[in-house]
Amino acid sequence: MGRHTSYAFETYRAVADAGRADLLAATTSPFQIEVRFIGGLTSGQRDVFAEAAERWARVIVGDLETAILRDFTGDVVIDDLLIDAEGVAIDGVFGTLGEAGPTRFRRETAAAGARLPATGVMRFDKADLGQMEDDGSLLDVITHEMGHVLGIGTIWDVFGLLKDFPGPNPTFVGPGAMKEFGTLIGVGQPTPVPVANVGGAGSAGGHWRERVFGNELMSPTIGGPGNPLSRLTVASLGDLGYQVDLDAAEPYELPDPFVIALAGGAESVTQRGVMLPTVPTSIPADRP
Repeated sequence: MGRHTSYAFETYRAVADAGRADLLAATTSPFQIEVRFIGGLTSGQRDVFAEAAERWARVIVGDLETAILRDFTGDVVIDDLLIDAEGVAIDGVFGTLGEAGPTRFRRETAAAGARLPATGVMRFDKADLGQMEDDGSLLDVITHEMGHVLGIGTIWDVFGLLKDFPGPNPTFVGPGAMKEFGTLIGVGQPTPVPVANVGGAGSAGGHWRERVFGNELMSPTIGGPGNPLSRLTVASLGDLGYQVDLDAAEPYELPDPFVIALAGGAESVTQRGVMLPTVPTSIPADRP
């Protein structure tokens, strides 16, 4: 007889509010994020991943097409996003922080959520996890990286929403996000959203611009706690195809002054560690 391996992982499932899903997305199947804890995380760290998933499940409400795929555990039914979370030993504090991003996407023909992520990975250096617990930044860092798994900054180009990158003044041109940015700067009309124009792979072109947005959750740097998940970021998810609840966003205002950065000038960004990109694939055509 061949060797049989049984996999049993602790998981956490964050589910959007059923009432908001019904009102905003006309569905009785609210959006769900399942975090599968592969290993290497303390109980407290697992709780932080769960809290981060809840933050995203408050703002994304609509159901995506169920995906069925095979991974190392066998056939897996995914409704709506499965994230494998793990703590590993890499290189100590402030070296390589880890990797995070989507790993498999829905097909272009999916009835809901075409080309949106079905699975993702969040793998962190244990030493950095401990350091971030100590300085109070862990929740916002985990929430930030989970945003990349959802597609923020990682699939903008796939949807044709990232313009003039690489270059000195890249922008995000999704209509929902542009409307919110126009409101933030008080111009009363949709305005292209400044995107990070400095930093290495995965930073430039994959975040909001630090000098414009300061401590907004999806700017490149998380320096400590208190990084709001703004209406702008929620609207950008709507531009990708998620059904979102803008009213569930966290209070946020632009830093003052912000105008200096609008022209696309360079900025200095200090990061706590390097996050490596993932190499995603599409779900095979014979899978839902």
